[in-house]
Amino acid sequence: MPAIANEASDYLLEVRELFLKRLIEAKNKNMLNEDKDVDAQANFLLGVLAGFRVLCKMNFDANALKEVIDLAFSNVFKEAY
Repeated sequence: MPAIANEASDYLLEVRELFLKRLIEAKNKNMLNEDKDVDAQANFLLGVLAGFRVLCKMNFDANALKEVIDLAFSNVFKEAY
């Protein structure tokens, strides 16, 4: 079982690094909220992703899930998209 846990942890760290890479790119393009640290934002988005997965397993409806995504992005980016 520890091997599976290690693989899951490694996967999540890879996802965090992808978030971080994209956040740095967005910061360089002046797309992020001004006072936010990109490392903290990467951690925040990873936490949102984990919570989002739980909500999906709880069968939250699509509108509620979209609201979660919109709120998370509005906390990170100047404009959601």
